[in-house]
Amino acid sequence: MQDAASDAGLALDAGDLAVDAEDGGMDGGDPLPVHYWGSCPFPYTALPIHLLVDDLEEEYEVPEVHVRCLVQFGDLDAQVFVKARPTGVELVNFSYEAYEAYLCQDGLVKQLPESSFLFEMHHHRWMDMEFAFGDRRYSFNWSEVCKGARPCTPDFDQFDVRRLDDASLLAEHVPTICAEVGPNGVPQPLVQQLRIPSQGDFVAFPMGSEEGEVDESPLHVFTMRMVRMDQHEATWRDLSWFLNDQGNQCDPGPCVDVSASSNHLVETDGLWTVEPGFEFFPAVGLSWYGADAYCRWRRMRLPYESDWEMAASAVGTRLYPWGDGVPSCDRSLFAECLQSSPAPVCSLTEGQSADGLCDLAGNVAEWMALDYQADFYSSCCADYTCPGDAEFSGEEKNVRGGGWLSEAAYLRASSRQSEAPEVFRSDLGLRCVSNNPTSWAPCEDDVSRPHPDLSSCLEIPEKE
Repeated sequence: MQDAASDAGLALDAGDLAVDAEDGGMDGGDPLPVHYWGSCPFPYTALPIHLLVDDLEEEYEVPEVHVRCLVQFGDLDAQVFVKARPTGVELVNFSYEAYEAYLCQDGLVKQLPESSFLFEMHHHRWMDMEFAFGDRRYSFNWSEVCKGARPCTPDFDQFDVRRLDDASLLAEHVPTICAEVGPNGVPQPLVQQLRIPSQGDFVAFPMGSEEGEVDESPLHVFTMRMVRMDQHEATWRDLSWFLNDQGNQCDPGPCVDVSASSNHLVETDGLWTVEPGFEFFPAVGLSWYGADAYCRWRRMRLPYESDWEMAASAVGTRLYPWGDGVPSCDRSLFAECLQSSPAPVCSLTEGQSADGLCDLAGNVAEWMALDYQADFYSSCCADYTCPGDAEFSGEEKNVRGGGWLSEAAYLRASSRQSEAPEVFRSDLGLRCVSNNPTSWAPCEDDVSRPHPDLSSCLEIPEKE
C-alpha cells in the first residue's frame, strides 16, 4: 500500500508540513497559499469559491471539490489527486469539471496531462472520476448504494482498471480509500473503513444483556442497516489535520484540551503538529463537541450505540470483540495491565473484532453520537423512532468500549457508559462511521436511525 502507515492516517513528521509556494486564485481572486501535507506533496489550497447563477437568476457560492485516492494495482502503488471546479447549476444540482490532476509515487509528484483525467458530479453527490497512466485507465466508483439512491460512503471506495488501447477490463472492484480536502485546504485523512456487518443489510441482532448492569436490559432484538466504521480510533495525526483546517474551537469550548499532560499536539505559529513518536497513538482529551466536529469534517458521524455494539459483539454472538474469553493484556489495554497511557492503535491484534476492527474494547473509550438514557432499552419500541429528538435529551452522552483506565467489566460489548459532553479525559477518544453521508442529520431522512418500519426493539423471551 502506498505509504500505508503514514498516509492512511497513521503517521506524521513535523517535516512533512511546509508552506512552500503560492498558486493563483480562481475567479480573479487573490493568490491562494499552497500547502504540502503528508508524504505526497500535492499542491493543496483552500477550496476556491465560485459564483454560479441558475435560470431563475438565483445566485450560489459553490466551493471546488478536491479529491485524493490510493491507487494500488499491479506495479502501480501511488496516490492520485484531482481538482474540480463547479461549472453550472440546475435545480440546485451543480456540475463540475476537473482542471488539474497529479500522481504521486515514492513521494514524487507529477502533473497529469489535461486529456488524461475527468471528474463529474451528479444528483446526490454521485461522482465520476477517471485518470489514465501508462497503458491503463482507472475509473473510481462505489461498492454499495444506500437510501435515496445515495452512495454509502462520502467518497469512492473502489476502482476498475481497463487497457487504454482496447478498453478491455483488467480488474474491477479494486478496494481503495479516498478522501476530500477540507474547506481551508487540509486533506482529510485516508482511514480504512470496514463494513459492519460484513454481509447483509437490515440485520437483526440481540442487543443488551440480562447479566450486566441494569441499563443493559432488557435484552432485545434490534434491526439496523449496515454502516462502515473506522478500523481504528482517530490518531493524533488525524486530529492535527482537523485542527489545521478547522481550528480548536468547538462550541462551547475548545475541541481538545491542549493543556493536559495527555496531549501530544504542538501549535507553532498557527500550525498544529504531533510530538514525534505519538503519531500512531489514539487522540484523547477531546470533548464530545470536538469528536462530533471531527467526524462531521470528514462528512461522517459518531457511531450510534447500535452501530458500535453490532461491531463489538459480532452481531450479538460475542461477549467481547475477540470472543468470549476473559480480557487479557494481549487482547486489550485496561486497568489490570497497569499502563500509564494508551498504546498505538491496532497494537493488540489478538483483540480485534470479527470484522477486523481494532481496540473496540480497551485502549481508549469512545464517544457515541446520542444522549445517554439509563432506561432507554425499556422505553422501546413505541418511542424509539428518532433518538436525538428533544424527548430523548439528557445531560450526558453515550460512551462505549472502556479504556486503559477501565475495569474489565466495561470491556464487554454490551456495557453502556456515559460522560458529560464538555468533559476531557485521557482515556476517551473516538472513531467515525459513514453511511448515506449526504443526509444523515435529519432523522426523517436517515435510514440509519431506527425508524418503526426498519427496526424493532423486541424483548427476547426468557429461556425455558
